[in-house]
Amino acid sequence: MTKFVIAIVAAVVASCTFVKTSSAQTELPGSQVRVEKLFDARLADAERVQLPPSLPALDTSTVAQRYEAVAVESDIDYEPPKIRPLAVKTETPGPAYKGYARAGAGLPLGWIGDLAYVTRNNQVQLRTDVHTYGVRGTQVENQDYSEVRGRLGGTYYADRGMAIDLDFDYDRRAYNYYGFAATVADTSVRLAEDQSSQHFGVFGIRAGVRNAKPTPVGIDYRANVDARFLNDNFATKERNVLLGLGGRRDFGDDWYAEADVFIDLTTFEDVAEQNLNNYAFRPVVGAHFDKLGLRVGINVANAADEFRLFPLAEVSYALGGGYVAVAGIDGGLRKNNYESLTRYLPWLVVDPELRNAEERRGYVGLQGQTRGVTYEARAGFARVNNLALFGRDDSLAYQFRPQYDTANIVSLNVSATMPLADRLSGTLIVDSRFINPETADEPFLLPSLDAAVRVNYELIDDRATVQGGLTVQNGLPFAVETAELTQVERTEFLLDLSVQGDYWITEKLGAFLQLNNLLNNRREKFPNYPIVGTNVMVGLTGRF
Repeated sequence: MTKFVIAIVAAVVASCTFVKTSSAQTELPGSQVRVEKLFDARLADAERVQLPPSLPALDTSTVAQRYEAVAVESDIDYEPPKIRPLAVKTETPGPAYKGYARAGAGLPLGWIGDLAYVTRNNQVQLRTDVHTYGVRGTQVENQDYSEVRGRLGGTYYADRGMAIDLDFDYDRRAYNYYGFAATVADTSVRLAEDQSSQHFGVFGIRAGVRNAKPTPVGIDYRANVDARFLNDNFATKERNVLLGLGGRRDFGDDWYAEADVFIDLTTFEDVAEQNLNNYAFRPVVGAHFDKLGLRVGINVANAADEFRLFPLAEVSYALGGGYVAVAGIDGGLRKNNYESLTRYLPWLVVDPELRNAEERRGYVGLQGQTRGVTYEARAGFARVNNLALFGRDDSLAYQFRPQYDTANIVSLNVSATMPLADRLSGTLIVDSRFINPETADEPFLLPSLDAAVRVNYELIDDRATVQGGLTVQNGLPFAVETAELTQVERTEFLLDLSVQGDYWITEKLGAFLQLNNLLNNRREKFPNYPIVGTNVMVGLTGRF
């Protein structure tokens, strides 16, 4: 394995050293548009974790941008020219704020808090953000959840165009096993206090260097290390370290080449130690012409001393009228480690088996922007080995254990953002997938449909807005084993309607009101773990 790492690092260095010297490309972005999914709040997997909108992590660092764009005919109707005076008075731009704060409380007992701040001088940028959220349900005993996240980081911009990044973060999540009573169907039986909850604490460090300006030899470079250390209250430990090294070189106005090396190491300690170490080398060659974009490469991956090759290719073509067609193939290894598994299903056993999921995928899509509508539609087919399904643990039925299977997945994803009327805009998101596992009867506890509709109405310019959202998810299949046979049942359908209003009382002080889950849907995404019903959150916001 050491020889493999040395070889791929040497290949990247060689590819960056012996290329021809040419000027760095300066491109303008075209209309190969990616849809930004706005107000993408939804019910959490089993708790009201993400239902209230929360601040995204700030990332205002300056990076070297590259665009591969194909030309598209613009579908814009221009008004006739008007005679204007030589000088036109323009509006004064609004003030730029460095910080944001929010604090609120609600019923049933809940709280939310956010604080974010970013500042920069000529060479140093500092950033920090803190988030906390918690809720205590009243309809099920011990239906409590809380989370705290924080980040402190900075970037130093050296005189010769090098940027040095350093970030520290901490994430703590606490869950109760409030599904225990319904599972054992005996209210007289209780879990011991030290066994009744699950806490996850993750401390992370990320450091990296990159070029923030074009280099004299025209090579863009990047290198980073990302380390994450997880501990829970059952003495489970997981260490994840990801090292990345990459570069890119442009050749004239049309062609470019890039290469990346990844070393992804995981050590998991509980009853026994498990190691999940992945290595990858990804060289890519691409080109962008008048209406055509090409990208071809290969992902050479290694895990457990076994090599796997995943072809990489994508073709994009401007059809005219604001439409861009895309088709491609890709693939790689994706880790089912303890952190990723418990973020999807927190009531997991503390000794799960960890495996790599191996995915090979093909897709076709259509994207663009026309008449004010930004859209993307994509259909794909994937074959995944070691897809993680979930079932109840044999000995601790109130906990779940991952079960791995090979599956064929047909997917269809549609998203669109559009103006609906004056001051009114809307967003539609539909993610559907048809999962066909080879061994299991159904894709146990995996969703097949996620859909969301969001609308935003501006009541008063730059002062008052109202947002509404409807979130839908299908009922998830799960296995119920009896003495005679195994039956397949499904959890309830999710239908969540939520509304939020924001009002700026003064230029820097505002208030918000959230009405969450107005239909009082108390669906169990995971058996015996219902979500919180209708709840209200109210509070103040500030910017400075």
